[in-house]
Amino acid sequence: MNKRISAFLIFAMAAILLVGCSGNGAKEDERKIALQNTLEAYKAGNLENLEQYMIEQEGMEASSMEDTFTDMTEQKKAEEALAYLFQHLSYKIGDVTEEGENSAVIQAEIEQADLSEATTSAIGELLLQSMSLAFSDQTEEEINAEIEELFISKFKAAVDNNQDNLVTKKVNVQMKKVDGEWKVAADEAFLDAVTGGMSSAITEFAEGFDMDENLEVE
Repeated sequence: MNKRISAFLIFAMAAILLVGCSGNGAKEDERKIALQNTLEAYKAGNLENLEQYMIEQEGMEASSMEDTFTDMTEQKKAEEALAYLFQHLSYKIGDVTEEGENSAVIQAEIEQADLSEATTSAIGELLLQSMSLAFSDQTEEEINAEIEELFISKFKAAVDNNQDNLVTKKVNVQMKKVDGEWKVAADEAFLDAVTGGMSSAITEFAEGFDMDENLEVE
Protein backbone atom coordinates (compact mmCIF):
# COMPACT_ATOMS: atom_id res chain seq x y z
CA MET A 1 0.00 0.00 0.00
CA ASN A 2 1.30 3.48 -0.85
CA LYS A 3 2.85 5.12 2.22
CA ARG A 4 0.60 8.16 1.83
CA ILE A 5 -2.54 5.99 1.88
CA SER A 6 -1.24 4.09 4.90
CA ALA A 7 -0.55 7.37 6.68
CA PHE A 8 -4.03 8.66 6.01
CA LEU A 9 -5.69 5.40 7.11
CA ILE A 10 -3.68 5.45 10.32
CA PHE A 11 -4.54 9.14 10.63
CA ALA A 12 -8.24 8.33 10.28
CA MET A 13 -8.01 5.67 12.96
CA ALA A 14 -5.83 7.82 15.16
CA ALA A 15 -8.04 10.82 14.72
CA ILE A 16 -11.15 8.97 15.90
CA LEU A 17 -9.26 8.01 19.10
CA LEU A 18 -8.58 11.59 20.16
CA VAL A 19 -10.55 13.00 23.11
CA GLY A 20 -11.12 16.25 24.99
CA CYS A 21 -11.84 16.99 28.64
CA SER A 22 -12.40 19.93 30.99
CA GLY A 23 -11.89 20.84 34.64
CA ASN A 24 -14.70 23.42 34.73
CA GLY A 25 -18.19 23.00 36.16
CA ALA A 26 -17.42 21.51 39.56
CA LYS A 27 -21.13 21.29 40.40
CA GLU A 28 -21.76 19.16 37.31
CA ASP A 29 -20.77 15.56 36.70
CA GLU A 30 -17.16 15.77 35.54
CA ARG A 31 -17.48 12.46 33.72
CA LYS A 32 -20.34 13.73 31.56
CA ILE A 33 -18.50 17.01 30.95
CA ALA A 34 -15.50 15.00 29.72
CA LEU A 35 -17.67 12.98 27.36
CA GLN A 36 -19.39 16.09 26.03
CA ASN A 37 -16.06 17.84 25.47
CA THR A 38 -14.75 14.74 23.72
CA LEU A 39 -17.59 14.72 21.23
CA GLU A 40 -17.35 18.48 20.70
CA ALA A 41 -13.60 18.12 20.12
CA TYR A 42 -14.27 15.59 17.38
CA LYS A 43 -16.72 17.98 15.73
CA ALA A 44 -14.28 20.88 15.89
CA GLY A 45 -11.44 18.88 14.35
CA ASN A 46 -8.73 20.77 16.27
CA LEU A 47 -5.74 18.40 16.11
CA GLU A 48 -3.60 20.36 18.55
CA ASN A 49 -6.26 20.25 21.26
CA LEU A 50 -7.34 16.70 20.43
CA GLU A 51 -3.85 15.24 20.60
CA GLN A 52 -3.40 16.73 24.06
CA TYR A 53 -6.27 14.63 25.42
CA MET A 54 -5.72 11.44 23.42
CA ILE A 55 -6.25 8.04 24.97
CA GLU A 56 -4.67 5.31 22.88
CA GLN A 57 -6.64 2.24 22.08
CA GLU A 58 -4.96 -0.98 23.19
CA GLY A 59 -2.56 -2.15 20.51
CA MET A 60 -2.14 1.27 18.90
CA GLU A 61 1.51 2.38 18.88
CA ALA A 62 2.05 5.98 19.95
CA SER A 63 5.02 6.30 17.59
CA SER A 64 2.86 5.42 14.59
CA MET A 65 0.34 8.11 15.44
CA GLU A 66 3.04 10.69 16.11
CA ASP A 67 4.66 9.89 12.77
CA THR A 68 1.30 10.25 11.05
CA PHE A 69 0.67 13.72 12.48
CA THR A 70 4.22 14.74 11.57
CA ASP A 71 3.73 13.38 8.05
CA MET A 72 0.66 15.50 7.34
CA THR A 73 1.65 18.15 4.79
CA GLU A 74 -0.85 20.69 6.06
CA GLN A 75 -2.38 20.46 9.53
CA LYS A 76 -5.09 22.94 8.56
CA LYS A 77 -6.16 20.68 5.71
CA ALA A 78 -6.32 17.69 8.07
CA GLU A 79 -8.38 19.63 10.59
CA GLU A 80 -10.83 20.75 7.91
CA ALA A 81 -11.24 17.14 6.76
CA LEU A 82 -11.95 16.01 10.34
CA ALA A 83 -14.50 18.76 10.94
CA TYR A 84 -16.17 17.79 7.67
CA LEU A 85 -16.36 14.15 8.74
CA PHE A 86 -18.06 15.01 12.04
CA GLN A 87 -20.39 17.76 10.82
CA HIS A 88 -23.47 15.52 11.14
CA LEU A 89 -22.49 14.13 14.53
CA SER A 90 -25.05 14.68 17.29
CA TYR A 91 -25.54 13.01 20.63
CA LYS A 92 -27.53 12.63 23.84
CA ILE A 93 -25.65 11.86 27.03
CA GLY A 94 -27.58 9.64 29.43
CA ASP A 95 -27.01 8.20 32.87
CA VAL A 96 -23.88 6.94 34.54
CA THR A 97 -24.64 3.22 34.87
CA GLU A 98 -21.39 2.03 36.44
CA GLU A 99 -18.95 3.97 38.55
CA GLY A 100 -15.73 3.44 40.42
CA GLU A 101 -12.97 5.58 41.80
CA ASN A 102 -11.16 5.85 38.48
CA SER A 103 -13.61 4.37 35.99
CA ALA A 104 -17.22 4.75 34.91
CA VAL A 105 -19.67 3.84 32.17
CA ILE A 106 -22.03 6.41 30.64
CA GLN A 107 -24.97 5.62 28.38
CA ALA A 108 -25.14 7.71 25.22
CA GLU A 109 -27.03 7.91 21.93
CA ILE A 110 -24.82 8.97 19.03
CA GLU A 111 -26.15 9.92 15.60
CA GLN A 112 -23.91 10.16 12.57
CA ALA A 113 -24.08 9.77 8.79
CA ASP A 114 -23.87 6.09 7.82
CA LEU A 115 -20.41 5.92 6.25
CA SER A 116 -19.67 2.19 6.38
CA GLU A 117 -20.31 1.20 2.75
CA ALA A 118 -19.12 4.57 1.44
CA THR A 119 -15.80 4.14 3.25
CA THR A 120 -15.14 0.71 1.75
CA SER A 121 -15.98 2.03 -1.71
CA ALA A 122 -13.81 5.14 -1.28
CA ILE A 123 -10.78 3.16 -0.16
CA GLY A 124 -11.13 0.80 -3.12
CA GLU A 125 -11.33 3.69 -5.59
CA LEU A 126 -8.41 5.42 -3.90
CA LEU A 127 -6.22 2.34 -4.23
CA LEU A 128 -7.00 1.95 -7.93
CA GLN A 129 -6.20 5.57 -8.62
CA SER A 130 -3.00 5.46 -6.58
CA MET A 131 -1.83 2.42 -8.53
CA SER A 132 -2.41 4.31 -11.74
CA LEU A 133 -0.43 7.27 -10.44
CA ALA A 134 2.44 4.99 -9.48
CA PHE A 135 3.05 4.30 -13.17
CA SER A 136 2.91 7.96 -14.17
CA ASP A 137 5.92 10.18 -14.82
CA GLN A 138 5.15 12.36 -11.82
CA THR A 139 7.60 12.79 -8.96
CA GLU A 140 6.99 11.09 -5.62
CA GLU A 141 6.15 14.46 -4.07
CA GLU A 142 3.58 15.18 -6.80
CA ILE A 143 2.03 11.72 -6.43
CA ASN A 144 1.77 12.07 -2.64
CA ALA A 145 0.12 15.49 -2.97
CA GLU A 146 -2.40 14.16 -5.51
CA ILE A 147 -3.22 11.11 -3.40
CA GLU A 148 -3.76 13.36 -0.38
CA GLU A 149 -6.22 15.47 -2.38
CA LEU A 150 -7.94 12.33 -3.65
CA PHE A 151 -8.28 10.99 -0.11
CA ILE A 152 -9.90 14.17 1.16
CA SER A 153 -12.23 14.52 -1.82
CA LYS A 154 -13.37 10.87 -1.63
CA PHE A 155 -14.26 11.06 2.03
CA LYS A 156 -15.92 14.44 1.72
CA ALA A 157 -18.05 12.94 -1.06
CA ALA A 158 -18.91 10.01 1.21
CA VAL A 159 -20.16 12.43 3.87
CA ASP A 160 -22.11 14.53 1.34
CA ASN A 161 -23.78 11.51 -0.24
CA ASN A 162 -24.93 10.19 3.14
CA GLN A 163 -25.94 13.40 4.92
CA ASP A 164 -29.58 12.29 4.89
CA ASN A 165 -28.71 8.68 5.70
CA LEU A 166 -28.23 8.98 9.44
CA VAL A 167 -27.85 6.14 11.91
CA THR A 168 -28.27 6.29 15.69
CA LYS A 169 -26.40 3.92 17.98
CA LYS A 170 -26.73 3.42 21.71
CA VAL A 171 -23.35 2.90 23.33
CA ASN A 172 -21.96 2.36 26.80
CA VAL A 173 -19.04 4.78 26.88
CA GLN A 174 -16.07 3.69 28.97
CA MET A 175 -14.56 6.49 31.06
CA LYS A 176 -11.17 6.50 32.77
CA LYS A 177 -9.64 8.94 35.23
CA VAL A 178 -6.08 9.69 34.14
CA ASP A 179 -3.85 12.00 36.20
CA GLY A 180 -6.92 13.41 37.90
CA GLU A 181 -8.83 14.08 34.65
CA TRP A 182 -11.75 12.10 33.23
CA LYS A 183 -11.34 10.93 29.65
CA VAL A 184 -13.05 8.62 27.21
CA ALA A 185 -11.45 5.21 26.85
CA ALA A 186 -12.61 4.68 23.28
CA ASP A 187 -13.56 1.11 22.40
CA GLU A 188 -14.75 -0.29 19.06
CA ALA A 189 -18.42 0.44 19.74
CA PHE A 190 -17.77 4.09 20.58
CA LEU A 191 -15.44 4.61 17.61
CA ASP A 192 -17.89 3.02 15.22
CA ALA A 193 -20.74 5.17 16.53
CA VAL A 194 -18.91 8.50 16.21
CA THR A 195 -17.61 7.66 12.72
CA GLY A 196 -20.82 6.21 11.33
CA GLY A 197 -19.21 2.82 10.72
CA MET A 198 -16.02 4.22 9.16
CA SER A 199 -13.88 2.79 11.95
CA SER A 200 -14.92 -0.83 11.41
CA ALA A 201 -14.79 -0.43 7.62
CA ILE A 202 -11.17 0.78 7.75
CA THR A 203 -10.23 -1.96 10.23
CA GLU A 204 -11.77 -4.70 8.10
CA PHE A 205 -10.07 -3.39 4.98
CA ALA A 206 -6.68 -3.12 6.71
CA GLU A 207 -6.96 -6.66 8.10
CA GLY A 208 -7.88 -8.02 4.67
CA PHE A 209 -5.00 -6.16 3.04
CA ASP A 210 -2.50 -7.50 5.57
CA MET A 211 -3.85 -11.00 5.05
CA ASP A 212 -3.32 -10.73 1.30
CA GLU A 213 0.25 -9.52 1.87
CA ASN A 214 0.94 -12.46 4.15
CA LEU A 215 -0.23 -14.86 1.46
CA GLU A 216 2.28 -13.55 -1.09
CA VAL A 217 5.09 -15.92 -2.00
CA GLU A 218 8.56 -14.40 -1.81
